[in-house]
Amino acid sequence: MSKKLLVIIFLLMGTGTIAQQYLILQKQGGIKNYKYRTGDQIMFSLPGNENVFSGELTLIGDSTFVLDNTLEINIKAVQSIYRTRHFFRWFSKVLVMAGVVYIGVEAVNGVINNDSPMISKQTAIAASVMVGTGLILNVFKTRKFKIGDKYHLKILNFDTLNE
Repeated sequence: MSKKLLVIIFLLMGTGTIAQQYLILQKQGGIKNYKYRTGDQIMFSLPGNENVFSGELTLIGDSTFVLDNTLEINIKAVQSIYRTRHFFRWFSKVLVMAGVVYIGVEAVNGVINNDSPMISKQTAIAASVMVGTGLILNVFKTRKFKIGDKYHLKILNFDTLNE
């Protein structure tokens, strides 16, 4: 009985060792890179197509990757990779909400105190600047990396290290 249990345990241990493969966006001659693993979200564009594809990496092969179990893409066909700048996304939301809340609090305060201009000129300017800056920062929340001379896309395969 114990021999059968040991055999089953060893067989199950072998199924958990899956090779890791990474899709890497790297700057030519630079150290910094961006790694994508199976399960990560990715956004990219293909030449001759205005659409930006986005989805989950479900499989990374030797020279291709699969998006959402439906679309297989060769890495040489990728024109650009888009990455979200989380700070810009967060900060733009905070600025827009802060401007709206500031105007709202000033308006409620003006109604309670029966102020003649419910919202002062300085408050309107400050809140408008906050909302406007937040909306402008929306433009910078996604960075585009054009694949070519400056940036390269490659697959790092750790499976070949085990052979």
